[in-house]
Amino acid sequence: MLTVTQAKRGTRNAQPTTRNAQRATRNAQRLYGAAFVFWLLTRLLVLVHQGAWPWMNAFVVAAARGMVVGDWNDAVRPQLPAVLGVPLVLAGASEQQTVAALYLLASVVQLGAFVILVRAVFPDRMREQTLALLVFLLVPYDHSIHHYRDVPVILASAAAFLLSAHFVGEVSRWRARSVTAGGTPATATFETDGSTETEAARSRNSASVARSAGASERLSRRQATVLKTITIFGIVLLGVWSRAEFLTFVAVLALLAIILERRRALRLALTYVAAAVLISGGLLLIYKIEDVNLSQASFYTAHTFLDSTPDSWLSPECRADPTENCREADGLAYFGPADLRAGVLALAMNHPLTTLAKSARSAWDNLWTLVGPNLSTFPGIIPFVVLALAIVRPAREAYTRVPVAVWIAVAAVGAQSVLPPLTWAPPHPQYHLQLVFPIVMLVVPILVALMGMPRGRLVALAFLIANAGLSAFRYTRYAGY
Repeated sequence: MLTVTQAKRGTRNAQPTTRNAQRATRNAQRLYGAAFVFWLLTRLLVLVHQGAWPWMNAFVVAAARGMVVGDWNDAVRPQLPAVLGVPLVLAGASEQQTVAALYLLASVVQLGAFVILVRAVFPDRMREQTLALLVFLLVPYDHSIHHYRDVPVILASAAAFLLSAHFVGEVSRWRARSVTAGGTPATATFETDGSTETEAARSRNSASVARSAGASERLSRRQATVLKTITIFGIVLLGVWSRAEFLTFVAVLALLAIILERRRALRLALTYVAAAVLISGGLLLIYKIEDVNLSQASFYTAHTFLDSTPDSWLSPECRADPTENCREADGLAYFGPADLRAGVLALAMNHPLTTLAKSARSAWDNLWTLVGPNLSTFPGIIPFVVLALAIVRPAREAYTRVPVAVWIAVAAVGAQSVLPPLTWAPPHPQYHLQLVFPIVMLVVPILVALMGMPRGRLVALAFLIANAGLSAFRYTRYAGY
């Protein structure tokens, strides 16, 4: 029994803990609220500056208009943003108004998905969450034409963030349960009054309570399983319905999860794969019902494959003036003669070794475009990471504390950029928005380590200011830069 003094002391000890929790909640709300306001403001600035450059998003509006009149042939790519644009088209919105509304909606979804990911990767660590948000908000990639010109990729990147957060959260719960199960089991104590009837009654009551608790637990587990499955299918639908390369992310995530987490991840990985297969099959069934001419989509994939012919493979005339037509013609010198209506798989199967060589070269081109000297993407990130790891020992130690599940998700996101179908597409940066997540995971542990050092804080601040400066510079460039 607790004495009155002990009870009062426990109450006083609990009060500061409650106040600290409330203060942490308020700080988090302020942080995310400020991030949302800043993000929305910068999205509006992007629309003002880039307003005359809808480019890829114009296909979304055309597809939405096709859906309105019952012609789904233009809706083969991409589907989800076009569906979201149908109400705007019906309301009489112009192409530019539709693009602007869809861009704002997709950007808000992307930020929300990134916040969910950050909270899963850095639970209860406000410093890491703050730095991750700062990197996301300040890198020039999110303030350039590459972010604006392709609404479907924005939604697909949000799906990659959400599925990564789900995977990291599930693995974290597995490990928490393992630690709990491996601890010292609690020892139950009972008081008896020596009565056999009383003991029998208590036994019957205990058995009844146990059965009720077991039934309730089974019901709650079943409900949780159904909810998790619905969540997974919803996330995969968001990704697959936006961009096909999301399937590569799902496949690599499932494969790495099985390899590194073994049997514990088997059911989760198979659920991811099953969702991807069923949703992809469902979309194909819808195409069949709507009598969509898939030969047009096949032609587009083959044309895109040839349009991504590496620069080093092009003729001198095409390198001097690289248009889509000349790139396709030069590509046919390696993959022709071919019927483009047969699709990209026919090209790849007829020339497997050439396809492998092209894929490897395109993977390198993609990475160079994203993390090379291009001022509109992630310039200087890799040199900064390499130097920090070579010089700052706490930065190297910080990497070792990142959970394996996070690195699995990072690897899957990176694989999406260097594997088909993105290696069978031109090296346009706008196809790789999901790469913000690996950049954040490379940079945030280093920034946290630097923040613990007097001079390191200046370096971390300089890094953030430099990215903010590059982003401001991007706003002063013309739309196609």
